Amino acid sequence: KRSKYEEPCDGRLSSTVPREGRGETPLRLLDNQVYMKKIAILALLVMVFQTVFSQEISRVGVTYENGEIKILNPKTELYVVITVEKNEFTPGVYARYAQKYLGTRASLAERKEYKIVSSTISTSLLVEEDNVVSTPKFKSPLAENKIEARPMGVEEQAKYTADLIFSLRKHRLDLITGETGEHVFGAGLKAAIDEISRLEQEYLQMFYGTENISVESRLFRITPKSTEKDYMVCRFNLFGGIMPLDDLSSDAIMLHMEPSPVDRTPFRIATQKDKMKEEIVVSAKTECTLLLSDKQLSQANLDIFQFGEKIMIVKPQ
Repeated sequence: KRSKYEEPCDGRLSSTVPREGRGETPLRLLDNQVYMKKIAILALLVMVFQTVFSQEISRVGVTYENGEIKILNPKTELYVVITVEKNEFTPGVYARYAQKYLGTRASLAERKEYKIVSSTISTSLLVEEDNVVSTPKFKSPLAENKIEARPMGVEEQAKYTADLIFSLRKHRLDLITGETGEHVFGAGLKAAIDEISRLEQEYLQMFYGTENISVESRLFRITPKSTEKDYMVCRFNLFGGIMPLDDLSSDAIMLHMEPSPVDRTPFRIATQKDKMKEEIVVSAKTECTLLLSDKQLSQANLDIFQFGEKIMIVKPQ
């Protein structure tokens, strides 16, 4: 006969599965309850783990390990990396004749400018050297353009160079429109046009100069003191880049630190009754801000032992 109480079951007909008697909890429901309890306990453990280890912890004082006496006094060292871009312009050798032979005025003055492109604050070393200089993005200008073997004045060289620029432009246009080079097509045509453009650019640099852009990263190490929150890292000048601390004509780059109170709740604080105890130091979460005058360059939230707190806890068994 068919049971009075029946419950559907995955994979079988409901009429083949008798339901447990009244007053009893089905086995499947018990399994779900146990599973949910395990999930809740696991989530609680994760929260406790994150709370405890969100702060760095170290033993402190005199210890005797492996036959050696060690004095533990942990300190955090900060690494500040400032990356500066240098833009250096060199005028062309024929710059004064650009207006006369090319129709547009060229700059005659050399200039060198710096700007901060990035900065980082960390407790780990990000670069291995104090100075890392990239290769320039642009070539240096050509010294001069010798068209003929006979001696030529500077202005005469400039005129010949301008004539070459216009001649190259005409040849390129003729190739593109098909006026000349009927046997030049496909990859050969592209190569010819690219070479003409390269030569034109080199000749234009003789009038309008070149821009040399390089990037330099400087590393500064700072060991904070528990009583000081502000440190001068270096100085910066728009026309000189990163400058030494004693250059009063440049703006100061400052590092400001604002520590937060240490959280004692994850620890079992020792009392006089506890026999097994040890002293530890807990780091303080510190907001570190790098400033150039009133402009914020970068910010990081770091663990710093010098702003932390020494706590006597019950020694784990």
